[in-house]
Amino acid sequence: MKRIATAFKLGFLGTAMCLIAGPVAIQVVAADTSPPPKTAPDRHLRLNRSSASLADPASFGAQGEDLPNGSSAAHSAASTTVSLQGGVTRLDSNASDAARSPMQGRIQDVQRMPFQGKIESLIETPLEAQKPRSESIPPQTFRAWLESAHPQFSLKASQNAPETVICIKGRWDDSSKTLDKFQIPHSKIGSGKLASTNLANTRVIIVDCAGDINNAGKQKLRDFVLRGGYLLSTDWALDGFLTATWPNSIKWNKGTNRRDIVDATAFDTDPVLFNHVVSNAYWKLDQDSHLIHIEQPGTNVRILAKSRQLVQDDPDRAGILAVVFPFGRGFVMHMTGHFDNNSKLAIGNFLPDPAPRIGISFRQALAANFVVAGLEGVKIPTRLR
Repeated sequence: MKRIATAFKLGFLGTAMCLIAGPVAIQVVAADTSPPPKTAPDRHLRLNRSSASLADPASFGAQGEDLPNGSSAAHSAASTTVSLQGGVTRLDSNASDAARSPMQGRIQDVQRMPFQGKIESLIETPLEAQKPRSESIPPQTFRAWLESAHPQFSLKASQNAPETVICIKGRWDDSSKTLDKFQIPHSKIGSGKLASTNLANTRVIIVDCAGDINNAGKQKLRDFVLRGGYLLSTDWALDGFLTATWPNSIKWNKGTNRRDIVDATAFDTDPVLFNHVVSNAYWKLDQDSHLIHIEQPGTNVRILAKSRQLVQDDPDRAGILAVVFPFGRGFVMHMTGHFDNNSKLAIGNFLPDPAPRIGISFRQALAANFVVAGLEGVKIPTRLR
C-alpha cells in the first residue's frame, strides 16, 4: 500500500507540474477485457512471493560462473514444460563446436569468459550516485538515437513492411509504442492469432509481458527461431512461455524485485547489441518482475547486463537483467522489465530511467539493437571463450 500511495502522489505531482497531454493507450487482451495496470494491487496477489531475508552480497554472482571471491552460485527452480518439436537439441547448433576435442569442450563449458576487447561504440558512463528522476523524453530523441547508432538502417527503415516485425500483445508491456517512437514499421496481433499468422516475411517477433502463449503458438515461435528468426521477450514472458518453449535455457527462479529502478551494468559486451549503449545506467523494473535463472551454466546463454542492487533480491545472487542465446539459425533475447517506457505517470512521454548521453534508457537501446540486428540479418556473437 505504501508503494501504491507513493506512486499516486508522484503521479499527481507530475501531472500538476507538466503541461503534456495525451493519455497512454490501454492495452487490450485477446478476451476483450481491460485488465488493471500492472502496478495494481491484484498483481501483487498473483505471486507466492518468498519472504526470506536475502543478504547484501559484496559482488556479483552468476550460475556456474567464477565469482570475484572464488565462490559460485547455483539455484534450481521447478517449472512446468510442454512437449515441443524441433530439430535442434543444443542451444548452439554451429557444427564447428562438434569438432572440439572432449577436453576443450569441458574446459569451455566450465569457464564462460565475457568477450574481451574495447567496444568502440559502447559509451563509457559512470553510475551516478543519486536515483534518476523521470523525464519527458520526446519521440524525436528515440529517432535521433536510431540515426546515430544505425545511420544506414534509419534511412530505409520506413520501407520495411509492417509484417517484418510482429508484436504479440501483452497485458503489461506494449513494445509497439516504443517501436513507433523509433519509427520502425510493425504489426500487432493477439496471442490467439499467432498460430494462424503467416510468418514468411517476419524477421523479428516481440512477445510482450505477460507472454500468455498457447502450445500451438509456442511451437510456432520455436520453429520461427529455428529457421533464423529473432525473438525478444520481456519480463513475465519468461514464465509465461519462454521456459516451456526452451526448457534447457532460462527460467524464473521465483525471485522478484523490491525496487522499481536498479543500477545496471553492461556485462558481456559485443559490437552488435551494445552499439551506442552506455556501460552503466539505471534500469526500470515493474512490480514483481521475474528474475532470471540460467538452466545450464556454461552453455551459450550470454548475460548482457547485471545489477548489483538486484543481487540482493535474487535467490541465485546473480542480478541478471538481460540474456541472449542462439537456437538453430536464430536468436532469443529476454530481459527483465519492459521495452515500453512504463512510467508511473499516465500522461506524456515520461521515461523513468533515461540513460546519460543517449537520452533513451539502457534497456530500450539494448532491445532496439536486437530488433535492428534481426531486420538486418546481423549475427550476434555467441561463441564460448
